[in-house]
Amino acid sequence: MLIYLYKENKPKVASGYIKTMKRLWEIIAREMSNAFKITISPAECENKFRVLERSYKKVVDNNNKTGRAAKAFEYQTEFDEIFGKKANYRPLLLLTDNESIVPTKVVPNLRDAREDAMPSHEEGEEIVISLVEEDNSQAQEPQPTISTPMLAPGMKRKRRNANRDGPFYKKKE
Repeated sequence: MLIYLYKENKPKVASGYIKTMKRLWEIIAREMSNAFKITISPAECENKFRVLERSYKKVVDNNNKTGRAAKAFEYQTEFDEIFGKKANYRPLLLLTDNESIVPTKVVPNLRDAREDAMPSHEEGEEIVISLVEEDNSQAQEPQPTISTPMLAPGMKRKRRNANRDGPFYKKKE
């Protein structure tokens, strides 16, 4: 019921009908208290929803990583409807060290992923994978960082003497 009430009332916050999120949680708490005939505070509703949201995000992050077993979330479909298109849950652009990847389709759950694993295409038709190479023509070289502490003017650091008896020195015979 908490998820349903959030889903129904959240658009009212954006439209201005409900002014603040605090007011949203008060409305949800009042409706849940009336439905279950117990006292539920707005803070309890908000905390429970945040815990569910955090669990959902962990499952989505886990399922997006390769080499991991797929996890399930009890309210996956409901949260996909609420948060499925938000960029902080399903990014529109993935950046790595040497390339940018633009996903062509967001697959909400594993059942859909298996159905879409082999796209239908006619013989001779090319399948395009959406990869965008990083444009290095305008990229600037990273500036080296100074890892040594700044010395007072006129002060020089002492140079280390190579220890000729050390483990990295080979004696010539």
